[in-house]
Amino acid sequence: MQNLHRGESEAIILADELHADYLLMDEAAGRKTAEAMGVKIIGLLGVLLEAKREHLLLQVKPVSDDLMKMAKFRVRESLYQQIVARCYGCGSAARRGGAAEPCLPHAAF
Repeated sequence: MQNLHRGESEAIILADELHADYLLMDEAAGRKTAEAMGVKIIGLLGVLLEAKREHLLLQVKPVSDDLMKMAKFRVRESLYQQIVARCYGCGSAARRGGAAEPCLPHAAF
C-alpha cells in the first residue's frame, strides 16, 4: 500500500476491518490493492447505475456528463461505452445514439 495516498490506504484497511459490503474507490492503484485484499469495490459510475436501478436516479448520462465536464471526473472511453451498453443495450445502435432495448430494468442513460 506504499504506492497509495494515506487516505486511500486507510479507507481500504477500514473497509477490510469492518467487512464492508463495498468500498467506493475509482483510483486504479487503490482498486487493485483493495481487490487483492478481498475488499469488494464499486466506483462512482457503479453507484450511479445502482441508484438508477433502485429508481433513485432517473438518468445516468446527464449526471455522468456533468461529472466529467464540471468536476473533471475522468473515465476511460471503454468504460463509458460499457456503461452506455448497460443502460441502452448491448448492440452497436446504443453506441451510435440509436434506440436499443435496455439491459437494466427501466434503464435510461
